Amino acid sequence: MSLNLAKVEENAMAQGNQTPQGAEFIATARATDEVAITVRGHAKVRSRQLAALNQELLGNDKVYAAWRPSGHHIGIASFKDGKYLQLTLASRSGKLLAMHNLGAGRPSWLNWNCTGSALALMQEGTGIFLWDLAFLPNAPLDTINHSQSTQPLRLAPKITVDTTFCMWSKAHEQLAIGTSAGKVIIYNKQEGVMQLHDRKGKHGAAVTCGDWLHDNRLGLA
Repeated sequence: MSLNLAKVEENAMAQGNQTPQGAEFIATARATDEVAITVRGHAKVRSRQLAALNQELLGNDKVYAAWRPSGHHIGIASFKDGKYLQLTLASRSGKLLAMHNLGAGRPSWLNWNCTGSALALMQEGTGIFLWDLAFLPNAPLDTINHSQSTQPLRLAPKITVDTTFCMWSKAHEQLAIGTSAGKVIIYNKQEGVMQLHDRKGKHGAAVTCGDWLHDNRLGLA
C-alpha cells in the first residue's frame, strides 16, 4: 500500500482526532514515499557496522547482549545448540576475547555493573554467575592476558537458585536480586556481602521486575 496521498483531495482528508468505525479507512496527511521523515537540520551522525556475530558462533536460541559502560567490549550470553549456555566477551571490532561454557540452562538476564568491572548473568534453573573483569581496563583492547583471566563463578548458589529478577545499581556496585518467594537480596560487590531483606509487602509472589533510581533507591514489583 502506497503512503503517497498526493492525489487525494484535501477536503477528503479527516480533520482532527478520528475514531475508525469497523473497517473504515481514514486518510490523513502523510509524507510521500520518496520523502524521509526526519528532524529539522542535517544529519550529524551516520551509522556503520562495527561487527557481525552470527548464529554459527552464538547458536539460534535466546541471546542477551550488553555493552560495557566504556563501550569497548560487549558481553553476550547465548544458548548454544540447545545444550549449554555460552558466555562470550568480544571487542568492538567483533574479535573474540574469551568464551565460557556454563552448562545447561538458558540465559534470562545479562548486564555490567556501573563501573564495568563485573558482568552478571542470570541462568534459568541455576541462579546467578558473576564474572570479575576488573583486570581488563576500560580501553579499546583486542587482546586479553589469559594468565590474568578469571572464570565466571556462581554467586551463592543455595540462595540465588530461585532468582527471578536482577538489576545492578546505577551508582554503586550493588546487585538487587529478587526470588520466586518474594525475597529481596542486595549483593555488595566491593564488600562481598549479601544482605537479605525479607519485607514482602502485601503478598509473597515472585519479584519479576524493578529498577534503581539514580539516588540509589530501588523499586520492585
